[in-house]
Amino acid sequence: MDFPAREPIVEDSLPLSLSKDHPHPISQVLFPPGYNGELLITVEQKRVACWEVPFEGSEAFLVAERHLVDCVIDGLVVNEDPHSEAMLIVMFSRIVGT
Repeated sequence: MDFPAREPIVEDSLPLSLSKDHPHPISQVLFPPGYNGELLITVEQKRVACWEVPFEGSEAFLVAERHLVDCVIDGLVVNEDPHSEAMLIVMFSRIVGT
């Protein structure tokens, strides 16, 4: 079955504007197993954050976050074992000479 391609709606004259509270776009969203999608991890430049998003419609709230100063996030791996204490591995490199 072929589905028609959807053309993106983009205003070329309007640049992407980000708020002061969220100056960097999110580059990755991860859903750890064992939480039924109510827990998610976001990555934006030098920040990794874990959010709880209840299904009953209340607002999402921040559970944990880590800012990596003078570092670059190289990768993340979510533990596939929902019974393990370790949920996430963050790999990063330190920026030298800044």
